[in-house]
Amino acid sequence: MTDTGFLYDPVCLAHRTGRGHEERPERLRAILRRLQASGLLERLDAIAPAPATRPQIELVHEPAYI
Repeated sequence: MTDTGFLYDPVCLAHRTGRGHEERPERLRAILRRLQASGLLERLDAIAPAPATRPQIELVHEPAYI
């Protein structure tokens, strides 16, 4: 493996940010297709996602937002 990780779970495809937003399932599918076609995907270290803890979330969001 490499020193480069790839965090992914199919649940990511359910993340819908609204019309016109760049983060959307179609973009993620295109990235996955490109990684697979290039052979790069199997060279990446797979990282399983895990729910963030509240302290982790507070590193990037104000407590009032949470």
